[in-house]
Amino acid sequence: MERVTVDEVESVSPPDEGIPDGAMADSIGEVRMLAGPLGTAEVAVNHYELAPGESFTLSSHCHDEQEEVFYVESGEITFETPDDELTVDAGELLRVAPGEYQLGTNRGDESAAAIVVGAPREEESGKMLLTCGDCGEYTPHRLDESDEQYCCTECGAGFT
Repeated sequence: MERVTVDEVESVSPPDEGIPDGAMADSIGEVRMLAGPLGTAEVAVNHYELAPGESFTLSSHCHDEQEEVFYVESGEITFETPDDELTVDAGELLRVAPGEYQLGTNRGDESAAAIVVGAPREEESGKMLLTCGDCGEYTPHRLDESDEQYCCTECGAGFT
């Protein structure tokens, strides 16, 4: 067994300046990745604290294999999908299936906190909806780690 105190795990939130042009989010909240300290092999576990206006990630995204469950501890978080919008309040859970695009943002007036569990645990496998300069619209992009850039799955254009 492993026990972890969330506040003792270092935050790995990227700076707002690191958000690429074409992303949907303006600011990313504080994230603490708990899977490593917990020693989980098959499950990703993250804790997020989102100030008003902050999102979980830089843009609407989906995972190829991973199913996610979001538990909102406090506040409220609005999830945008390509077709809908859903607000999840404190004490509620939301399941997101593999392949479903979503972006969770705190649109409330107070801070929000959530625990996100994903299985199977995967590393960077999925797609982000970003504005493609060549296509001129939001298109799926994959992260090309060898070039450290996002590549449009429609036309192949890439940017950092």
